[in-house]
Amino acid sequence: MIEERNGVKDTMLLKLKVKPSSSKQKVVMEKDDNGPYLKVWLKSPPEKGKANKELLGLLKRIFGEFEFVSGATSREKLIKIDKDIDIVKNIKERT
Repeated sequence: MIEERNGVKDTMLLKLKVKPSSSKQKVVMEKDDNGPYLKVWLKSPPEKGKANKELLGLLKRIFGEFEFVSGATSREKLIKIDKDIDIVKNIKERT
């Protein structure tokens, strides 16, 4: 759960594009016509929740607290994170 500060949640939405069954785990920031997103490669296959379990662990290491907004069973997901997080720094330091 994202904390509230002074009764207001200081959050931002971040789009993820997940690639399960990859040879290695990797996260990079990319950009398309709709704006920036994280491209996430996972080793686990997309069956029986294995890829989602791996993704949850990875996102907890990178962002600490976060919330899924949409895409629980999709390869494109939307998460809510604290807006003060330096995304690029966290990816480099924690992956």
